[in-house]
Amino acid sequence: MALSRFTDKPNEPVRQLFFDFEAFAHKKGFGRKQSETIEDWFERLDAPYADGALYQKVRYGEETLTENEVKTFKEDLSSLRTALSNKSQ
Repeated sequence: MALSRFTDKPNEPVRQLFFDFEAFAHKKGFGRKQSETIEDWFERLDAPYADGALYQKVRYGEETLTENEVKTFKEDLSSLRTALSNKSQ
C-alpha cells in the first residue's frame, strides 16, 4: 500500500483520529489491507473492542458523534496504539 493515501488529512476530528492511527499502524507493519473492512482489520489486530462503526457513522453516514462516542473512539485507538507499540510484526 502506498503512503499516498495518508497525504490528504481530513478535517473532521474522528476521521483525523482514524487517519493518524491508520498511518501509525502502517508504519509499524500492521496496516489495513486494501480489501479489509475496518471491523476485519480491528479483529486481525486482536482489538474487537474497538468500534469501527463509530468511524463509519462519521465517514459514510455523515453523522455527528456524541462527546462520549468521540471519547470512546479516541480511547480505543489509544489502547490499540499502545498494544501495537508493544507487539512485533
